Amino acid sequence: MKILLVEDEASCIDDFKSTLKRYNHQNHKSIQYEIARNVEEADSMLNSSFDGAIVDLKLESKVTGGNQVIRNIQENFRIPIVVFTGTPSNLDQEVNPLLGLYLRDRGYDDVLNFLVEIYNTGLTQILGGRGLFEKAMNEVFWTNIPQAIEHFQKNCNPEISQVQLLRFTLAHMYEHIDLDFGSISNTAETYIYPVNDKVLQGGALVQEIKSKEFYILLTPACDLANSKAEFLQLAKIEPVKTLREVTQLLPSDSKELSKSQQSRINSKITNIVRNKIARYHYLPKFGAVEYDSVVDFQNISSLSLEQYSKTFRVLGGVSSYFYKDLLSRFSGLYSRQGSPDYDFTLEESKVLLELMEGLTP
Repeated sequence: MKILLVEDEASCIDDFKSTLKRYNHQNHKSIQYEIARNVEEADSMLNSSFDGAIVDLKLESKVTGGNQVIRNIQENFRIPIVVFTGTPSNLDQEVNPLLGLYLRDRGYDDVLNFLVEIYNTGLTQILGGRGLFEKAMNEVFWTNIPQAIEHFQKNCNPEISQVQLLRFTLAHMYEHIDLDFGSISNTAETYIYPVNDKVLQGGALVQEIKSKEFYILLTPACDLANSKAEFLQLAKIEPVKTLREVTQLLPSDSKELSKSQQSRINSKITNIVRNKIARYHYLPKFGAVEYDSVVDFQNISSLSLEQYSKTFRVLGGVSSYFYKDLLSRFSGLYSRQGSPDYDFTLEESKVLLELMEGLTP
């Protein structure tokens, strides 16, 4: 891991060096660093080898010179930044999980923890300018684009050509990056936050303003893109049954359930919903989806564009990779023939009663 310290006070530089030496020893790290003492030095030293930056806002005669350094990093590099200052009010933008704000009198330990925790996610190794993303992009540039560039050259409209070339590049990058979503996927990968709420997109997670209930937009992308959709199709999103609702199905004389019993019952319910019912599609808890939930393909609403714009707001979206799986299940439900009906309530009750027989002494 390598850090750029942008600082002009000798005492603060000495404090950083001594703290980092101790921090490396105590945590068995080998964090490296370089020091820039003004805006010009920082701009000239910045490159893709760094995994983070610590920036003082007041640099020499420039009271808010650190803001200039921060903007340069954000416009040209992809690394987390710590603002380490005695004048936090001079920061000209809001902090976020990749732009931390720490006061000088707290010392550098918390600052280093902030940067190390982000580094440990692998973010800078993937997107920091020298990792997996750049490798895949280089492969697409030299392997795939030469096979197709003449097709893009035939398009006389540069704006259209750029959009088409971008889609081509992203599609081929998936082929160069070995992504095993089934075995190592994280729930965060399922969603896109935030989304462009000015453009309608399939897979958008929307909320009815009055009822606060959640829906997902299922209207085909081609209709949305070409403004052909006079009506929008929305499927209701429902939380997976809570334990309180589930226990209402149990005999009234059942004994109080232990935590382990509760966990086993909830696990059974979730597995039923996730794996055995074509009517539902599982959505994990994350962001606007505050509970493990399901999309109910039998609870579909159709609204005019005018009705939709007045009564709904966009909160996020399901990423295209997972949205395709959702659409596949949706189309599979309505194209099936002769499939036996599945009585969800009956089967759920049978599972719960079976569990209770095994759990009750």
